[in-house]
Amino acid sequence: MAVFRSSNILANYNFSLISALGIQEYPLNYTDWLKVNYPELESASSVETYSYIKQAKKGTRLWRELFGMMIIIALVLLLNMLLASQGFVPFESVFYWCSFVIVILISSYLANKLEQNIIKSKLHKIVKSKHA
Repeated sequence: MAVFRSSNILANYNFSLISALGIQEYPLNYTDWLKVNYPELESASSVETYSYIKQAKKGTRLWRELFGMMIIIALVLLLNMLLASQGFVPFESVFYWCSFVIVILISSYLANKLEQNIIKSKLHKIVKSKHA
């Protein structure tokens, strides 16, 4: 669920804010996703599917963290440049802080979706190689 492991508290806080805003976003259950997309794993043991998930997460950790941080940094820098061009001094107005929180929420959501897509892609490769 976390955007990147070094800010697990921030990610949990952002996730609860997203839920408070009424956006239905739940952590992806990769076991269910595997069983829906790969019927041959329907009869597989939970140990086997868990090992695939663990392998996929371990193999993609660097990319997930890197892309997650890049998304957050890029959107925050974009916000700073946009608001500075409009005459807002960073971190001095209520509007800036509201914009900052919204950008952090959006970037956290996007990073979470990207993380899920990276893991699903790796799971696809793992399952394809094991069951080919």
